[in-house]
Amino acid sequence: MAAYQAAGLAVAVSAAVLAAATYLLIGPGPLTALWLGLAVVGASMYLTPEACTGVREALLLLENAFSNIAGLLEALGARGPSLYRSSGGTVYIYVGAAGCPGPGGPPATPITVCGGRPVLVLRSPVSGSMVEGFTEPCAAVGYLLTDLLGLADWLDCVDQGDRLVVEVHGERVAAPASLEDTVGSIYGVVAASAAALLWGSALLEADRRAGPRARRIVVGRPEG
Repeated sequence: MAAYQAAGLAVAVSAAVLAAATYLLIGPGPLTALWLGLAVVGASMYLTPEACTGVREALLLLENAFSNIAGLLEALGARGPSLYRSSGGTVYIYVGAAGCPGPGGPPATPITVCGGRPVLVLRSPVSGSMVEGFTEPCAAVGYLLTDLLGLADWLDCVDQGDRLVVEVHGERVAAPASLEDTVGSIYGVVAASAAALLWGSALLEADRRAGPRARRIVVGRPEG
């Protein structure tokens, strides 16, 4: 899959999940229509050969998509690290629900309850087929960010057993600062998703800028 098509798939999946969540929370309205429109754009990107347009345009669309996601999460009051859980080759992101174990299988709806409060569940754009054949998280993250998606120039990654520390250099997509405290930037999403696919679950502990076009990501391995 080309980087342009992968970006389109990420936009389409994220927008579709947000459309469903918005519909369940506030019903039909302009915001729901916005997500549906963005899902159509993402699907079009996914179905369009990369030669028809540039990767730069795809990255800009991805950046705009994450800005919209940040707006929704702020409106819902989502805060804190997110839990990433893998089920059947799909990664589900429990937004701001670090202390929630999550169900054993895929969630039935985009909204679940944890500690007496509703928790938004997003589906990660990273799936098991994208890391097939990998057994080491660092190798999988490096392949996804630099080779498959072309989102970074290079990276340093250290697997400490119970924690993955990733330093990204030459990042090409900016993420709203508010996302760093919940879902994470696209780089945090990719790193935590890859770890969850290999570990079963992962906790995005830190996702911060570390200089011009540089980012430091820490992904924890939950006990049990």
